[in-house]
Amino acid sequence: MAAYSVLSSGYYEIPRAEVLARQKINGVLVSPVWQQIGDVDKFGISFTPTKASRYRKNARVRTKAVEVVMQTDSAITFTCYQFSPFVRMMALLGEKMAYSQTSGTFTYETKGAVGLHFVGKQDISTVTIEHGVTPTNFPAEAFKVVDPELGIVEILSLPSGVTETTDIKIKGANAAIAAGSRNKTKIGANVSNTLEFMVRDVGAASNPKAYHLFECEVSPNGEINFIGEDDFTSQEFSGSILDTSEGFGYMIELAA
Repeated sequence: MAAYSVLSSGYYEIPRAEVLARQKINGVLVSPVWQQIGDVDKFGISFTPTKASRYRKNARVRTKAVEVVMQTDSAITFTCYQFSPFVRMMALLGEKMAYSQTSGTFTYETKGAVGLHFVGKQDISTVTIEHGVTPTNFPAEAFKVVDPELGIVEILSLPSGVTETTDIKIKGANAAIAAGSRNKTKIGANVSNTLEFMVRDVGAASNPKAYHLFECEVSPNGEINFIGEDDFTSQEFSGSILDTSEGFGYMIELAA
């Protein structure tokens, strides 16, 4: 009986990885900085060849004479559980926009209808509501600022002389928002996300390695849940690994 040597138990793997990515637009990196994707439930790639086969017919039984690979399809899937600004932008097929606000005062002109009014400024305070040719303020009990961070004021009731067609002015102060301190994303600005990936093995029971995928086209797969079940939400992405002048990418073995 043959007795082969036993492979090291170090070849068993429980896969764990840190996923890094950076975005490209028209083949050009948006930034040289890599973004952490964070807690990823799964990250998998697959290759599916399409083959052409010829079964010879000059014998009693047809047998395969030749098989040629005509096409190779690649796929990538991953599921994110941490919604960093970068991941949220990917989920919305979005594009980062310039966003800032100078401190000062605002005047929002609208009609005196009971309900919620968005004043178009964030981080608002000291709000008043004026009406009439000779400006008269709404009494304090007639309105309230329900969401100062977003800029929502609710009119609760209409004082004497004000109807739902009366012109009113909502006035107040707004704080400064420094450029780059908050994100603003244009939803659906891209048809897909073009990403470069680095997948770094971090498993305790695995062989240290990293996968470098040069260019992938990925899109959100399924709904983007704003309200969901009483559990941590996730977002699945899927797409293809593109062939570049350097190929699909590399697997790099790392020091233990």
